[in-house]
Amino acid sequence: MMVLSALLAVATVILGKRLAPRLGNWSATIAAGSCFILAYAFLPAVNEMPKDFPANVVWEFRLAALAIQATLWASFGLIFGHLAERVLEPRAAGTGHRSVTAPSAPASL
Repeated sequence: MMVLSALLAVATVILGKRLAPRLGNWSATIAAGSCFILAYAFLPAVNEMPKDFPANVVWEFRLAALAIQATLWASFGLIFGHLAERVLEPRAAGTGHRSVTAPSAPASL
């Protein structure tokens, strides 16, 4: 099933590239994507969960999976945001430290 899905995705990309000269990139992408979705409708359905499986276990699994995804993507966003900020900030010339100048003396009368 997974190999068939991968082959279907490759065939969709090839179809989109062949339709692009005639339909344009946007329309070819929509047409190829529609064929991809339509082809998935003809794949056999898979139901691996037995009928007597407790719904509470499924619900707890879904909540845990959602929490893991939220934690993962929030961590990625915060870490990569911090790293991107460090890369994009302009540094001072030289060592990257600020130069400190002594305060000027007051003018004498």
